[in-house]
Amino acid sequence: MTDQTIRTNKPIFNTPFGLIIYLSGKEKLNKKDRFLSFLNLEEIPFYLIKVEDFPLTISHILNSLQARRIEQSSLLEDYQNRNPKIDNVLFFSGFSREQVEDFLEKIRDDKYPRFPLKAVATKNNYNFTFYKLIDELTQDRVVISHVINLRKRVKALAKYLADNNTLKSQQKISLQKDIDQAESLLKDVETNFDLELFRSQIRKFNHLLAKLKHGHQAEKPQLDETN
Repeated sequence: MTDQTIRTNKPIFNTPFGLIIYLSGKEKLNKKDRFLSFLNLEEIPFYLIKVEDFPLTISHILNSLQARRIEQSSLLEDYQNRNPKIDNVLFFSGFSREQVEDFLEKIRDDKYPRFPLKAVATKNNYNFTFYKLIDELTQDRVVISHVINLRKRVKALAKYLADNNTLKSQQKISLQKDIDQAESLLKDVETNFDLELFRSQIRKFNHLLAKLKHGHQAEKPQLDETN
């Protein structure tokens, strides 16, 4: 991150340059030490947020980031008494997209902690409390996982429909209708995500694919609502 050609790229959102980090306590201490040593080597300012800081807004933390930077030597006591129920969080402030990508590539190694929850500073989240940020990131993670799972099943059913020449015309129409309905649901996900509807569709596709795999092609399988 010390490369000046990278540092001068336009930031995603013009805020103080640095990281807000939450480490949950799930990781081994040596991984945390290596990660913090890496940040010091790269000369990246950071704030290791504690649970008691969660009511603070992102803007408040960022505006005092430089003054409140915590050096690695003072971090060991902060590893204790953390909330193990919250995943590790990595929040980028004042980074360009290229910097974010470069940073994530460098910490992909298993010797560093994993960060399931990641975000960059934007106009939308700048005044979130850290509690709200975590809620938003957790919800986004749920949405993404369900979208990926449904897309995989839509792709599998579409492939089956394209490759199978023994299906009757009515079966093809019925299966294509299921595919079209799921694709419509996926298309509308950014404005209208219904978790229960996605779960229902994934169960339905699981049931369909299982039936088709076992050769029950005489009649289109129906979703068992009790599953």
